[in-house]
Amino acid sequence: MPVLYVTGISNEIREGALGRLSDDLRAEISSIPELRLKKDDITIFFPCDRRTIGLGGEIIVDVGLLFDKPERTLEVRNQMAERITATIAKHIPRGRLLVECSVPPFDRQRSGFSQFKRGVDSNK
Repeated sequence: MPVLYVTGISNEIREGALGRLSDDLRAEISSIPELRLKKDDITIFFPCDRRTIGLGGEIIVDVGLLFDKPERTLEVRNQMAERITATIAKHIPRGRLLVECSVPPFDRQRSGFSQFKRGVDSNK
């Protein structure tokens, strides 16, 4: 399942605003039919940036673990990148802003991949 790493978000943006941004990103991505993703399939992280000056002017989004499938063409991945950048731009309405997004395909057969899942009811 895909994971988004959104870096460069200003420290001025509070938890509630990040929650709304996350919800909107999940809604936009899951609305692309070729991806066949549900909102709960998408993980979003906002890693902390140790610098404080200049945050918020450049926001970079790296998408990982979007498994390569025939229907996830370059056109579909470009659409996903465009929706991600537009959604972030809506949430950062003021000031100078550059948003860049990379959506490479992930081939688990060629990239090395492992997954561990523990069920919600694993104690039963």
